[in-house]
Amino acid sequence: MSEKKSFVSRARYKKPQRIAFIVIIALISVGLVLPSMMWAFTSWWAPDDDGQAINEYLPPVERIAKLEEQVKENPGDARAWAGLAEAYYNNHQLAESIDKYKKALELEPGNSVWRTELARICFINSNYDEAIAQIEEELSKHPQNHLAYYYYGQFLAYGKADYAGAITQMEKYIELAGSGGEVPKARQMIEEWAKHTEK
Repeated sequence: MSEKKSFVSRARYKKPQRIAFIVIIALISVGLVLPSMMWAFTSWWAPDDDGQAINEYLPPVERIAKLEEQVKENPGDARAWAGLAEAYYNNHQLAESIDKYKKALELEPGNSVWRTELARICFINSNYDEAIAQIEEELSKHPQNHLAYYYYGQFLAYGKADYAGAITQMEKYIELAGSGGEVPKARQMIEEWAKHTEK
């Protein structure tokens, strides 16, 4: 009797172990299979020829080549030009990025995101006058674009040493942005720039 009980006890003890073992094996299998399935999906996914996006998983050079082909086939596709501009920027080719953003804006001159990005890249590329001209163009079309004021302040301070003008623009950014975004950083910059205006 005791032997029977001990056998049943052992069986009961082994059953949870067996279930746990099966669960672990299943989890390991999912862990091995799922990434390869995801890789297959992301590698396969790419919009058709009429799509605007190009597979972002491609290396920068291949992405640029595909987008160049896309704008060649459809030169009126503003989003493709902007995508190409972004691809060049990500590949550290700033002059090419600037050129492509300008082409995108020729087709969609009111696109706030592209013009703001163009201004920012012009500034990074030390084209300070162009950066300021583009951000002023943006603000003339979209005077509520708080990010444009944020950039404008920096362009004036770091590109032209116009600290008084920079403070004015950054204060406008804070007024529009409220308490979110880069407001704490903007306040710090104003404090720093104010020291230059006191001299």
